[in-house]
Order: sequence, then C-alpha cells, then structure tokens
Amino acid sequence: MHTPKLKPVDGQKFCHACQEWKPVEKFRARGKKRQRSSPCTACARARYKTRIAAEQKRLNSKRPVGYHVAKGLYYRYGITVEQFTQMYLAQGGRCAICPRTLSKDSPDKLNRPHVDHCHVSGAVRGLLCSTCNSGLGMFGDSTDLLDAAKAYLQQHPASQEQHAETTAKNIPATPAALVQMFPITNIIH
Repeated sequence: MHTPKLKPVDGQKFCHACQEWKPVEKFRARGKKRQRSSPCTACARARYKTRIAAEQKRLNSKRPVGYHVAKGLYYRYGITVEQFTQMYLAQGGRCAICPRTLSKDSPDKLNRPHVDHCHVSGAVRGLLCSTCNSGLGMFGDSTDLLDAAKAYLQQHPASQEQHAETTAKNIPATPAALVQMFPITNIIH
C-alpha cells in the first residue's frame, strides 16, 4: 500500500520509514528545488548501512576463504600466498631477526608475521615479528642508524639483571626513606 505524501507543517515533516514527525532539518535537501527527502537522515543512513552490509555479505559468500589475505599480500607487496608460505617455511616459522616464533593465528599480535619490505624499491625482504618490524621502521631502514644503535648498546653493556639490581638498590623501601633522600622544603599550604 502506498503511503500518501504529507506536506511539511510548521517546520515538521513526516518520515515514512520511522512513522514520526520530525523537524525539517532532520531531512536531507536535494535537487534544484532543495526539496526534503522522504526518509529522515537517520533512517536513510540505517537503510544504507543495511544495504551495504547485505551487498558485502553477498560478495563475500562468492569469494573463497582467504581471499582478502591473498588480495592484501598481492596488492601491498606483490607476492602470492604460496610465496608467503615459502618464506615462512624457509625461516622455520620464526622472525628473520629475533628467535620469536611466528603464528598467524596467535592471539598475541607480537607473534603475527609481518612482511618486511624496502620502502624505496618495494622488494620483499622476509617475515618479521611486530617488534622487529616496528624497530626497523623507527630507524627508517637505515643501516647507519642501526650500526650506531648497536655501538651505543655495546658501550653500555649492562645486562637486564644488572639493571634490575641497580634499580632495586636505588629505590627506598619506605616512604620515610624516600623523604630522607629527597627532602621537601617548599610545601605550599
């Protein structure tokens, strides 16, 4: 059954979707005469989202499992799923830099494989864990900066155990000891 068009009354317009009277500003103006659309913007947006979701579901049902992964690997890095799998197996399922085991199904994002590539040429170099991939990115893939960082760490050879012991010795056990170390002289009342 067709619902008759209702003209705006006192700045109010009837939305046929939600069956409510709403201010005219809640409707999209369109066309040369800037007439207001029939559904309000909220109902139009909801209908659009539903239509898009249905279209995505229809498209995804036609696509094979792993389609998006394969498409992403090819468009971002120019490699196929088979090439990705070959790299993974060639590296023994581990990061190419550190000994972390990589797993695409890992709930821990640090263990998921990341495709490392040259940002200048686009050439794929290998698979890294999130930490190593981020580290290379932070250093801008510069071997000079990485060498400088390595030299810096070698100048300061304190192991993590030594660092933990030193830190534990310097932290006072009680608040009173902390006050003795850092006396507060300027207290504002």
